[in-house]
Amino acid sequence: MSTDQATTNARVELRVLGPIEAFLNGEPIALGGPVPRAIVARLAIAGGHMVADDTLIDDLWGDSPPRTASLTLQGYISTLRKAFEPNRGTAKPTVLVRRGPGYALVLPDDGLDSTRFLAGAHAGKEALNEQRFADAHRILGEALDLWRGPAHADCADRPFAQAEIRHLEERRLGVFEDRMDAAIALGENASAAAALEAHIRNHPLRERASELLALALYRAGRQGDALAALRATRESLADQLGADPRPSSIALHDAILRQDSALDVTVAEIPDARPPARHSLVPIPSTPLVGRHDDLLAVESAGATNRLVTLTGPGGMGKTRLALEVARRRRDSDGPWFVELADVREGGLLVDAIATALGVSVSGGMSSLEAILRDRRTLLVLDNCEQVLGPVAEFVAAVLASCSEVSVLATSREALGVHGEYV
Repeated sequence: MSTDQATTNARVELRVLGPIEAFLNGEPIALGGPVPRAIVARLAIAGGHMVADDTLIDDLWGDSPPRTASLTLQGYISTLRKAFEPNRGTAKPTVLVRRGPGYALVLPDDGLDSTRFLAGAHAGKEALNEQRFADAHRILGEALDLWRGPAHADCADRPFAQAEIRHLEERRLGVFEDRMDAAIALGENASAAAALEAHIRNHPLRERASELLALALYRAGRQGDALAALRATRESLADQLGADPRPSSIALHDAILRQDSALDVTVAEIPDARPPARHSLVPIPSTPLVGRHDDLLAVESAGATNRLVTLTGPGGMGKTRLALEVARRRRDSDGPWFVELADVREGGLLVDAIATALGVSVSGGMSSLEAILRDRRTLLVLDNCEQVLGPVAEFVAAVLASCSEVSVLATSREALGVHGEYV
């Protein structure tokens, strides 16, 4: 985050993966009651960015703020500053700082447990992809050990925390499954199967978990149980979402039925054991992109650090052509997927348009699409969003919250207005 804290000896750390806790130089800090704890949580979610006073008041009290809300907020801020920097005296605050019309929380780079968790998730995934399975198993286990309960447990009923809670929980589930992937590669089939069975009881629609369970069971000599695990998930998808299994689940089912010898080999011995690449659906441009090299690099750079990038401007300025070029240059194993929305004028048709582009059939609406995308790592290119801006924004917000490996590149005459959007 910011380096402002280098000017003070106070090292404040926060833990939000459970009930919120704060520490000053390793010692616990008393944050007070629900409102000051909510202030700290809201500022922590902002990641070092400023949160305006009006936003804080809305987030804390909703439609029923006290008549002296601004003064009340200032009082809570003053008390928190004393807790964070008890020896500050008359010096300028360096932890809970005033910025423009609001406040920001300045922490060390590793001062927030959710940040450390996400860093561990990324490092563990890289180790898994590089087939360093022992490292992946250890790193991912350390990341999961940071959790003490539900994320932001103190603010579970506060609207401002909902998107962050869903995002962190989705990443936690993904990290657990990555760790089970590494465990199976290390030959820990029995223990991985037991852990995955418990996991799936709580999350019966997670197809990747079902595939990992089936593989672990098969390698443990339980072919019938492996097939039953895949069948149970297939039935859950059909009953709850009206959706079919993804292609990799069908392929694994067939491989288990015929006792494919490749399944008996540990992942470490297979040159490329990642799921087979799916097809992409990006139209081939009829003309080269001329004179927009800097724009192209800028969009690619934005996409490297932001999961939602929106190209905005009036019609005819080349937004679609630029988006196509960005998509064309990618080398993803899944996608990118181009969704043309110019002819979609009703929100009810949005799901069908996206499903058609992805080559899947759904009958459970937007929730079915989210379930299908949840375990995929891909880029969706949504073109001409202005016709159905509200439904697109709702869909994108849901995908960003629940599908941690899916990114979106959108073109529109106006921004989507979704949290985290880069315009």
